[in-house]
Amino acid sequence: MSKNLTPKDGGKSDNVSKAAYGSLDKPLIIEGMPIQCFVLDNEERVIVQRGLFKALGITRGGDTTEKYKEYGGGARLARFLENNNIISLKNSDIGVALKTPIPFTVNGTLYLGYKAEVLQQIVRAVAKAHLRGKLPPQFDTIGANAEKLDDALAKVGITALVDEITGFQTVRSREALQRILDKYLLKDYAKWAKQFDDEFYIQMFRLKGWSLDLKTMKRPGVVGRYTNDIVYQRIAPGLFEQLQVRNPKINGRRKVKNFQYLSDDIGLPALQRHIEILVALMRAAPNWTTFMRLVNRSLPKLNDQLTLNLESYEDYEDGEAEDVTEE
Repeated sequence: MSKNLTPKDGGKSDNVSKAAYGSLDKPLIIEGMPIQCFVLDNEERVIVQRGLFKALGITRGGDTTEKYKEYGGGARLARFLENNNIISLKNSDIGVALKTPIPFTVNGTLYLGYKAEVLQQIVRAVAKAHLRGKLPPQFDTIGANAEKLDDALAKVGITALVDEITGFQTVRSREALQRILDKYLLKDYAKWAKQFDDEFYIQMFRLKGWSLDLKTMKRPGVVGRYTNDIVYQRIAPGLFEQLQVRNPKINGRRKVKNFQYLSDDIGLPALQRHIEILVALMRAAPNWTTFMRLVNRSLPKLNDQLTLNLESYEDYEDGEAEDVTEE
């Protein structure tokens, strides 16, 4: 992108990145300092140029001297950093960033900005110089501003703050979750092959005090609910919910078993490891309540509370048997 693009009131460009997340009237507030920021359509996090200067207390503007003329609107900041021996701009990432601000549009209007991490790097350098007494007295305010910003950014990184204020954090989490699920799940179900060892059900029946016919291994419908709880809701975040979408109940029955949608390389091995842990916990427990406490400590539900309402399990026992298709 051309560094010669200059934003003007009402200026427009169709050839630069667009702000996909963020709003002009919802700036990032750090230590009372408003900083306009956006996530672009290429997922680059940017700070509006004037926001960087305003946060530090430096006037935005050019410089007529030949040395800093190439920095354009960032010339005064460049001169401040170099003249006070804060950052050597020659052949440095900061120098390149200040020379080549990122043009982008917000609602069709052109703005210039810098990568968000540039703010953090500059702030840290100025704060260190101020703490070491290297800034002249006339720059005390700038140094104090940098210290406040640096303290705040040390607790939470600038990328996380930008993602949160722009709303991109939610989108990023959703996309990350989908990438995880894509590894665990198949788009279409596979041929049935036994996945739940008989020992899993033998131990479950023992803990519940139920009798089990080892010849038929017939199980009441509530076993499917238990399986959803202790297995599919605890293997990977969002897995159970996605299985309900891919393998819905039709007239009270599912077309196939849930595990038939698990991938061979990630999903099924994860299921087997999970079942092995559950069986070990079952063997160590004298009853179902104790077992569930062990499960909640060692294999908590993902995207849910750690502590479950154990009484809810008892509500199922007196109900009518259902078709077991969850496992």
